[in-house]
Formats: sequence, C-alpha cells, structure tokens
Amino acid sequence: TITFSFKTLYNYRKKKLLHIPDRYMPSYTYSKSQKSTRRANKAGKSIDLRPEVVNQRIETGHWEMDCVVGPLGSKESLLTLSERVLRYELIFKLEAKTLENVASKIDELEITLGSNFKKFFKSITTDNGTEFQNYNRIEASILNPGKQRTNQFFAHPYSSWERGTNENLNREIRRHFPKGTKFKHISESKMQKVQNWMNHKPRKVLGFKTPYEFVCEKYPELAELVS
Repeated sequence: TITFSFKTLYNYRKKKLLHIPDRYMPSYTYSKSQKSTRRANKAGKSIDLRPEVVNQRIETGHWEMDCVVGPLGSKESLLTLSERVLRYELIFKLEAKTLENVASKIDELEITLGSNFKKFFKSITTDNGTEFQNYNRIEASILNPGKQRTNQFFAHPYSSWERGTNENLNREIRRHFPKGTKFKHISESKMQKVQNWMNHKPRKVLGFKTPYEFVCEKYPELAELVS
C-alpha cells in the first residue's frame, strides 16, 4: 500500500499527475487564473496596519467577520462575527450578501449596544469580498453621524489564515449547516441554537471555560446577545 501526505496529494493533483474532481479536494486552492479575479481593497486599511495588541491577542474587543453562503443561486447567507481572544460568536441571517445588508447588521448592533459599541467592537478584520469593500459605510457610526464607530482591516487576498479564528468557527457552523444548505429555510431559533451551542462549548484555548463565561465576566452587556 502506498500512502501520500496531503501536501503531496495536492501537489500531484496540481501537476495533473492525478485526476481527482474538486469535490474530493476540499482544501484545494485556486489556480493563478482564478486568483487574478480578486484584488485587495487598496482604499481601506490593510491588516499590515493592524496594531500588535490585536495581532498578539492581548486585548479583547477585536473581531473577524465573514459570510457563510448557501448553494449557488441562493441569496440568503449568514454573517458571522468571531471575537479573536474570547472566541465568542455572533451569527446573523442576511437576505442577500450585500454591503448594505452587512452594514445594516452592524448598525443594529450599535443601536442595541449604544455607547458600549466602540468598547466591544474596536476593530473588525474581513477579507476582500464585495460585501465588505466600502469600509466607510461599515466604520461610520449610525448613532453619531460623522463619527467613527470601529476600525476595519482587510486581510491579504487568499490569506484565510489571517482570519483563522473566524475560519475555524465557520467550520463548526458547517457541522450544523452543511454546504448546500438553503438559509432561507433556516429559522431564527435554529440559528440562535447553533450560536448558543458554540458559545457554551468549553474550549481548550480558554482553559476549558466557555466563551459565554468570559462574556459574563468581562462584558455583561453583551451576554444577552450570546445567552
């Protein structure tokens, strides 16, 4: 029996020495021709400018954000926010994966949290998807026009490891909503149940405490969002 490491298998596939369909290669990366269709947001703040307290996970209140999409042709998706230090998760349903819908959810959070929003959401790191491109809209306060409510940083294109917390937690979401799930048919209560399961899950990185326990200790005002 001959065995291959994952790296060797993917390299052989890339060199066309093995003919394996994409569906059997979940971690297969895009070809150069596909990569060229996406570029960094040159107007927004690069992750290179993100403070070291964020990079080193020294300070709480810094998030990673992404969308979990449904099958091709469906509009509904999930907006996920993951706190980098405490690993607590917020999940919202979007009618469509658009900038305005994403910004509106952040608006709702600011309205709910009021003046505490800036303390809880000091920064948000995203990829370069079109739904995150207008950083001015995401950063601008809806409660205090003309004021900035958070800082948005853009990861480098095709560098998902720069948002590793969010990527890992999205995989947990996929355990409940596998690829192909039509989010149009997912109820708010079901989505809340998954969010609560994630936030009440003991995690090794937290000394086997739960994200919810830390939220209650550090940010009691946020507890109702992750109860």
